[in-house]
Amino acid sequence: MNAALHRLLVLAAACVGVVLAACGSGGEDTPPPPAAPVVALQVQPVKTFSFTWADVTGASEYRLLEDADTTDAEAGYEQVASVAAGVGRHDHVVALHRRTNAGYVLQACNAGGCSDSAPVAASGALAAAIGYIKASNAGAHDGFGTVALSADGSTLAVGATGEASSATGPGGNQADDSATGSGAVYVFRRRGTAWAQEMYLKAGNAQAGDLFGSAVALSADGTHWPSARARRTAVPPASTATRATTRRYRAAPSTSSSAAARSGRSRPT
Repeated sequence: MNAALHRLLVLAAACVGVVLAACGSGGEDTPPPPAAPVVALQVQPVKTFSFTWADVTGASEYRLLEDADTTDAEAGYEQVASVAAGVGRHDHVVALHRRTNAGYVLQACNAGGCSDSAPVAASGALAAAIGYIKASNAGAHDGFGTVALSADGSTLAVGATGEASSATGPGGNQADDSATGSGAVYVFRRRGTAWAQEMYLKAGNAQAGDLFGSAVALSADGTHWPSARARRTAVPPASTATRATTRRYRAAPSTSSSAAARSGRSRPT
């Protein structure tokens, strides 16, 4: 073997050794994916799913995946949040009534890949997040449930066309039942995470059969109540009510219905 060929073979062997060493070094530097995390889902009273979990060893990032409708075969999981290691929670703000069949998966990730948690479902716990309200003088066949919600989500007006008090204006005698089907409207205000009734309102000349509250409406910020309609008779405005904070609610005739009257209970979202 001549000297030139010998030098060529030695150089080739050295290059192969360098390549193999580089490959081995890269494999040792890439960690395996972390273990699968365990995620818990809790609902909050105002349009929020709260996810919590314990950190998994080796994870550098967590990814929250959502399937908005697990009953739809064409749907699937999409990433909705990325959370750094060490945080351990994420509040997902969504329209809860559109997530009845939603499912969620939390991924624990690092440079080596991701591991999925077991899926968690939103169903079965939505009532606690949506809220539950009743009229202050709830009675059978009151028809509580014609709803208007202010655009900022802070104020709710609910009509009850079958309510039977003969009281007039705001804050009247709720215990009276002498005017069947005169109707009433109840105004609720959200304080923090809870709803509380703020006003009981009747037409200015409440009479049996008026069905006052068959349609209701609110201004965008809930400071004014521009419309409440009686279904059968022309009803003049109820007395204007003024609170210490100068927020006002005013009932007046309306020519268009903002919601169809329906009986039962109301669940604001």
